[in-house]
Amino acid sequence: IHLMQQNIGDHERMTGYLRKSDSTAKYLLSLVNDILDMSKLQSDKMVLVPKPFSVDELVSTTESLMRSRMEDKEIDFRVETSIICSNLIGDDMRIEQILVNILGNAVKFTPKGGRVIMRVLQSAEGERILTTYQVEDTGCGMSPETGRHIFEKFYQGDNSRAREGNGLGLSIVRRIVELHSGVIVYKSELGKGTVCTLTEPGNRW
Repeated sequence: IHLMQQNIGDHERMTGYLRKSDSTAKYLLSLVNDILDMSKLQSDKMVLVPKPFSVDELVSTTESLMRSRMEDKEIDFRVETSIICSNLIGDDMRIEQILVNILGNAVKFTPKGGRVIMRVLQSAEGERILTTYQVEDTGCGMSPETGRHIFEKFYQGDNSRAREGNGLGLSIVRRIVELHSGVIVYKSELGKGTVCTLTEPGNRW
């Protein structure tokens, strides 16, 4: 903002400053939200709000949120679904938070021109519906050592791009998944990419 005040008449510089300011503001907002979420989780104050929601709408909203970020890096972003029951009971806002976090990591670690696929698959277990959300990327992947620590608080691995975050995202994701009685698994190979699979049980409505 100080530099903007000094270069108010320089359109090119102002455009660059505004872009950086917007990026920084979003990072700070993300940091504050992550710290608040972690605080709630550590004190057992985070409460899920189950309600009727549409899996189709959840997928559409998440795709819309991430599409522009994928396009900025010229990433081939594909969405594949096999949904047998869209109407479920659950906390769709928290599920969306999980997916945006995982997809955000996929964007961060996938090079320009790479590919990211989000799959949403379902199977029936009596009255319950098991929904699997899977994100596969062609990014840099992780070493086995990094993979063992990715859900730890503040762990950022040995990749320089990991330093762009705060090391809280995946730790929060795992805790939220556990609140949903779900399971999250990462499978990765250094230099070849990563597949993250999240399985969530849910009831029809």
